[in-house]
Amino acid sequence: MKNKLIDFLITLKNASRANKRVLYRNFDKVEASILQILYKEGLIQSYNSFYSDRVKLSKIILGSSYKLNFLKIISKPTKKISLNLKDLYKIKEGKRVVVLTTSLGFLTGMEAKRKKVGGIVLFMC
Repeated sequence: MKNKLIDFLITLKNASRANKRVLYRNFDKVEASILQILYKEGLIQSYNSFYSDRVKLSKIILGSSYKLNFLKIISKPTKKISLNLKDLYKIKEGKRVVVLTTSLGFLTGMEAKRKKVGGIVLFMC
């Protein structure tokens, strides 16, 4: 896990706490896949990418979801927390969203259970 991803997650959390509706960032493929998960789970309202002065940007519309305020980064570059499938079933998600990086890419905890893979826990909301 890179510091760039942690910086992105902290930026999302701070923008949500400051009640910002729209956030602009330089486009990154890793961030786009995280945004896709956040959109599917209903944590952000929408996102898209576009070119502005030969620079590709991402426009993120946060909406009124307060769940990003409680975003917690679990794994850090110095300490990675990995879960196998058996440990993943012990996590009761309920209203929480757990995001993992697996051999199949970024997945939520529920998707990882369905596909029967474990991975490194990135963050939870």
